[in-house]
Order: sequence, then structure tokens, then C-alpha cells
Amino acid sequence: MKKLLIKIWPFVAIVLVVFLFFWKVFLLGKVPIPGDFIVGVYYPWLDYKWGYQVGVPVKNPVTSDVVSINYPLRSVAVDMLKQGHLPLWNSFMFNGTPLLADFQVGVLSPTMIFYFILPKIWAWTSQIMLQPILAAVFTYLLLRNFGLKKMESLFGGIFYAFSGFNMIWMEWNANTLVAAFIPLLILLLDKFINSKRLYWGVMLSVGICLQIFAGYPQLVAYTIVILLILLFFRREKLTSRKTFLIFLFIFVGLLLSSVLTIPAFEFILNSQRKFEILERELIYLPWQGLITFLAPDYFGNPATKNYFGVGNYTLNTGYSGIVVLMLSIIGVLQNWEKKEVKYLIILFMLSLLIALPTPFASAIFNSHVPAISASSMTRALVLVNLSLAALAGFGIASLLKGDKVKRIGFVFVPLVLLVSILGATLIARINLGITLRNLVLPISLSTIAVFLIILRRKLFIIALCIFALLELFRYGWKYTPFSSPNLVFPDTPSLAFFDNKKRPYRVSPGDVVPMNMWVPYGIESVSGYDAVFPIWWARLNKSISSGNPEYSNLSYYAPFEQYGSGWFDLLNNEYLFVNVSEQLFRQVEKNNKFEKVFQDKSVAIFKNNSALPRAFFVTDWDNRSDEQTLSLLIDPSFPLEKKIIISASTDLKRSDGANSMVSFDFYSSQNSIVNVKTDKEGFLFVSDAWYPGWKAKVDGIDTTIYRADYAFRAVPIFSGEHKVEFTYEPESLKIGALASLITVVFLAGVVIYDYKRIK
Repeated sequence: MKKLLIKIWPFVAIVLVVFLFFWKVFLLGKVPIPGDFIVGVYYPWLDYKWGYQVGVPVKNPVTSDVVSINYPLRSVAVDMLKQGHLPLWNSFMFNGTPLLADFQVGVLSPTMIFYFILPKIWAWTSQIMLQPILAAVFTYLLLRNFGLKKMESLFGGIFYAFSGFNMIWMEWNANTLVAAFIPLLILLLDKFINSKRLYWGVMLSVGICLQIFAGYPQLVAYTIVILLILLFFRREKLTSRKTFLIFLFIFVGLLLSSVLTIPAFEFILNSQRKFEILERELIYLPWQGLITFLAPDYFGNPATKNYFGVGNYTLNTGYSGIVVLMLSIIGVLQNWEKKEVKYLIILFMLSLLIALPTPFASAIFNSHVPAISASSMTRALVLVNLSLAALAGFGIASLLKGDKVKRIGFVFVPLVLLVSILGATLIARINLGITLRNLVLPISLSTIAVFLIILRRKLFIIALCIFALLELFRYGWKYTPFSSPNLVFPDTPSLAFFDNKKRPYRVSPGDVVPMNMWVPYGIESVSGYDAVFPIWWARLNKSISSGNPEYSNLSYYAPFEQYGSGWFDLLNNEYLFVNVSEQLFRQVEKNNKFEKVFQDKSVAIFKNNSALPRAFFVTDWDNRSDEQTLSLLIDPSFPLEKKIIISASTDLKRSDGANSMVSFDFYSSQNSIVNVKTDKEGFLFVSDAWYPGWKAKVDGIDTTIYRADYAFRAVPIFSGEHKVEFTYEPESLKIGALASLITVVFLAGVVIYDYKRIK
């Protein structure tokens, strides 16, 4: 038992430290998700107090994406999985959009297993808590492999787990998990380089695949780059055969993930992403942002509602802790000759080159490299956190051995810089109430750290490490919201209004429900907000709202607010949320097509009596180019309810009209059956998104789905009674699944061969 405890105590310590950070979960029953933002900012929840006297206070509005994208989409995916369906399609936003192919949903993430064991919100909580555990454990193992002892490896792992990037992105429930795999993959590659076993190469492939499945591809791309850099530092151990095998196993890891990556890249290529233009301040870390490496809240903090810095606080975080920074300086000074230390320094420098507005970063951003360009370059700051945490481990090792610190003057650099910043702040009088207050702690900690480092007593060094951990905890607790589970998408009367209504129908959130927050309630809308969604709806929506068919800057934020237009009716918007105290309410009241059918406190629901059904039959159509189509469709005189424009020619004969009946026999996100009865030939038009992978059968026979009205579906129908079935079965998924399966068989063969070879 004693031997077992000696072996496992660092892992037990990691779990205990993580549990300490999440003490609100265990002692208060709260969950790591900004539920306060749901009920404390927006209607219909804002009409209720949820146990508070004056409403729910909101801790950190910057984390709103967690409850407007990450949790809702994962919630939908989980519901489908529990129903026995692979969650391929999301019908609740944008008229429909791929779901599994959306990287950040993390449908195939290894931690999704929690949802089959625990209630949804507690499975989410378990996923969040597992991220720092894995980050700390994997970094601990890497540092042990780099030759450090347990104590310094333990602190290095914990420092990385609770560093700025991981802390900021923890509740997004994808980025931090992907970041946790970075030290593991470095470890697996190093093991393979130093071993004759193919087993480590197989594990490297599996690790790369799991990192991709975790849900944030930009970090995967950075990981591949730093793995290749490691080869340079281990070049004396590489033969041509081993080098070939390394590239092979990296490629096999990418191939193993094909079941996700092939549909995902198809999605990206067919999305608005390539036409989206990011603002410069969202792309790079501004040079003045380097101050936050020393004093993280020098420019304020969104959690305290006083952030005044350039750019986005969430994007610009490279903070590792002032004590960790000082320990990393010692790690460099004392261990400069070690290749592992030089490797970590290169990671640090590379991260800054990518994140800061340098020519190198600009070249990468404009390179059109998948998963790297067209995204914020500041994600590379995770490598700053990893390198500093690992270097701090080396610094702790030197201090615990009692080594005299070489060139100790460099240890004073952070303190000198902080004092200089203080002086410059006083002279320039930069928001003194915020800046001075947020300089006190880093200056105090760096001063204490200098004295403890000079004393070089083992007990003092351990105390210094605990100070470093508490510094990171304070930072994390300040930023990270915890909420009562009953604040996470609770019911209200206006939301319950839709509980038993037969689908399909759509609801416009109007000026009430914020983006995507209708999704957990099973409500469908044409509006939406996500990093990627189908280009056809993105461009059509932009053309309708702007009245201009020309390409313009498309955005991930896509509300549809043309309430009085024929498009609002065509898109099956049967209901509209309206705040009774806002101007929209007065406009809707005056429009005869709207009828108020429900009101609860500040929220009214109007029924759109002019809404067209989701599917209807037309006998008039035209075939035009995409540019001509958009110009025609935004013309107010175009008869949207009677005529469609299809993307290809057809032999069907037009007519003036038909006696037809259309009804849904079955409807779900990924499959629907429509009954059609008509006395003439024409098209069944469905205002659901056209997208590659949707298949249609008429009376059991495969038929073509035409892209109609630029973004929707139309199926040719002859006279008579017919049953039309729509199913989402993307070829990209089949190809990806086959590639993944072949790769699994290959890796299994390698493991068997390796076992027999060693035996």
C-alpha cells in the first residue's frame, strides 16, 4: 500500500487541487456555466427573480458564448445520441445546419461518455472539471519524461492546468480539453523517439485523433507544428526510418479522425467562414497586451465590468502568473544547456511571433491554411502558458536542490518592469482607479517571490509554489462564473407555450430571446449565431437584409429581422416573440397579419397568420444563375409564395396552378416524410436548408433535390399521390467513417506486429 501511495500521490494531489478550485460544485451544488447570464440579462427569464430579491446578478457577460453556442448545441447532440441517433444535423438554427461536422460541438469528444452516466448539467460539469485534471496529469508526465522529479513536475502540471488560456476557455468545454492534449502528444512523440516500440507511435496517432475529436482544430494545427520542432531537438536520435515512421503516425492520426474531419472540412468549405472578415483587434495580441503577462487585469476585467483594453479580453490572455514567470526565468538561467529547456524557449518565442501583429503572424493569417488562417492568432498563447509552466518546473527543481541562482539579477526583471509600468501609469494617469489597484497584487507577489528565491530554503520554495497556485486560483475564481443548476435554461410560461405544438414550424426570437437560446427548448428558427453555417443561407440572409445581392462581409452572427416582408412568411415563421415595452410591439400590433395569442408579463407571442407552411407545391419556376437568383428574390414584386427559382434546368412542364395537398407524415431534424397529392406536375418546395448530403426519395425511388430560391430544397413531383422522404446521409461521413475504420484496422495490425516482434 505504501509503494502504491508513493507512486500515485501526485495524481491524487492533482485531483484534490482541481476539486479545491471547484469547491462551489461540492459545497454549494453550483455548476461551472454562466446560467446567471441566461436569466439575469434577457427575457423571458428576466421577468422572474429566480430566488433573488432584485433579479439574478451577472458575474461575467463575456462568457455568453458558453450558453448561446456551446451548451445549446451540445445539449441537442446529447439528446439525439440518447435517442440512438448519430447527431448529424441541427434543424434549430439557420433553417438547418450540420451538427456533427461542427468541430466545437465535440460530438465525438472522449468525455461525452459522462452524458450516458449523469444528468446533462452534471455531465457538463464533469467534462469541465476533467479538463484541468488531464492538463495537469499530462504535463506532469511530460516533465517526468524530461527528467524532473515528482514535486517540480506536479507544480509544473498544475501551473499549466490553471494558466490563463486554460482558465479563460475552461467553460467553453472544448478549447481547454484540446490544450490538455498538447503535453501528452509531445510526451508520446518523445517516447517513440527514445524507444524501439511501435506502440508509442500508435498511441501518438490515437492521441492526435482524440485531440481533434475534442473540438478545436486551430490548436491541433499548432500542436502538429511543435511536434515537428521537437524532431529538430532530438535529431541525433533519429534515423531515416524512424523519421518516416513519425510522419506516418502523425498522418495516420489525422486519418483516424476522418469520420469527423472530412465532414467538418466539407462544412467549412461550404460555409460563410471564408468570406468573413475579422477586425484586426480580434486577430492579434496588441503590443500593449504584453503588460497583462505581468498584471492580468491592468486594463480591467469584464467580470468586474471595468475592462478598457484594446481588443477582446478573452482572446488576449497569455497570463501564466507572475510567480510562475519568475520561476520560469530561473528554469532558463539554471538549465540553459538542456535541450528540453531550449525547446520550451522556442515554443514561447513561436507563440509570441504568431500571436503578436508581426509579419510572420500576418503571413500565416493570410495563408488560407485550414484551421489556422481566418481565426484569431492569439490562440497560440496557450504555448506561452505551457512553456512557462514547464520552465517553472525546471526552476523549482533547481531551487529545491539548493543551487545558487546564476545571474540572479534577471529574476528581478518582472519586478522592475512592474515598477516601471507603475511609474508610467502615474505619469500618464491611465485610468488610475483600475490600473493602480490591479498592480498591487503582482508587485507584492513578485517582491515576496524575490526574497523567497534569494533565501533558497526548501520550505520557502514550496510556499512560493503555493503562492503561485493561489495567484492563479484568484484569477480563475474572479473570471469563472458558477451558477445554480436551476438557472440553466429554466422554463417560463412563454417558452412552455410551444411544448405540445406539432412540428414543423418556426419561431422568430424577435427582440426577446437572444441568439440560439431557443435551441434547448426544441424551438426552430431561421436566425442563428455560430462560427460556421451554410454559405447559401448566409448570403441570402445578407442580401435580404441589405437589399444588395453583391458579396459583402458575412458574419457568424445572422439574425433575421425582416418581420414585415414576404420572406418572413415564406420561411415558415409562425410565431414571433415581442417585448411589450419596445417599439417592435407597436409595429407588430399595427400589422394585420399578426395576432397576439399569448402574453406573460413583458413577453407577448404573436401568431403570423400569413406564414406559409414548411412545405408547399408550386407549378411555376425558373432557372437562373446564382447572381440573377439573388437579384430576383430580393425584388419585393417577386411572388415568393407561387414561384421558385431552381439551380438547374428540368424537363417538367410549368402550369398556371394545380389542385394540391401537402402534409407532413413525419418530421425530425434528420428525417422527414411529406405526403403530396397533386393533379399536375411541379415541385415540392421545402424551406429547409439545401446542403450536400440531403437525399430524397419519391415513393421509394431516389430523386434529385434541387437548390431552390438559392438556399432551400425542391423535389420534382408528377401528378398523383406521392410520399416524399428526406434523409440526411452525407457522403463525406461515409467516406470519413470508412477511412477511420481502415485506419483502426491498420493500427491494430501495427500493435499485433509490435507485440509479436518484441515477444
